[in-house]
Amino acid sequence: MRRSPATWRTPPRELGLLIAITDAPPLPALPKEAHGRPVLVLVPVYSGDPETADKVIEPLAALGHPVANLVSRN
Repeated sequence: MRRSPATWRTPPRELGLLIAITDAPPLPALPKEAHGRPVLVLVPVYSGDPETADKVIEPLAALGHPVANLVSRN
């Protein structure tokens, strides 16, 4: 997380972020070679203007090499 963009050092109030390190579960959305291996899981929740959500959340993918990006709008 030290490599996070400067904008993440003072995130918007509307952003929540759950961070966990765990073994990747055997989910169909994940590549089989990742199953059972340690992964960093980032779960962003953005409650601000939907028009700015992508701009706020997209820098997370630049932090490393995502196994999968399962972020969606609900």
